[in-house]
Amino acid sequence: GGPVGGQDNDEDGDDVMDDQGDSAKAFCTFAGGRPSSVRDYMKLLSRIFDNIKFEPNIQFATESQRTLCLAETVDVFAASIPSAAQRREFVTRIAAPTWNVSIDLAVR
Repeated sequence: GGPVGGQDNDEDGDDVMDDQGDSAKAFCTFAGGRPSSVRDYMKLLSRIFDNIKFEPNIQFATESQRTLCLAETVDVFAASIPSAAQRREFVTRIAAPTWNVSIDLAVR
């Protein structure tokens, strides 16, 4: 069975409610961009590590830190999306919610 209180919400057969991951896969295909790769994820992690300072022993990220992470995410993943409208949709539907950044702040 699926998770408590829910069930699979897509057609990938994995029995997991995973809107965001499946939306990202579908979005890349829909947008005509190249599919993301492990290299892209490693590049993002490296850029976050190199460019964003996190305090030791602090268990949360500030809005400023999350916004910088969002900017790195957009730079790495949205660069392959051909149209500005589709890049904006990527930001509002996938990237901003991933980093818990408001849509208003994300599209500034």
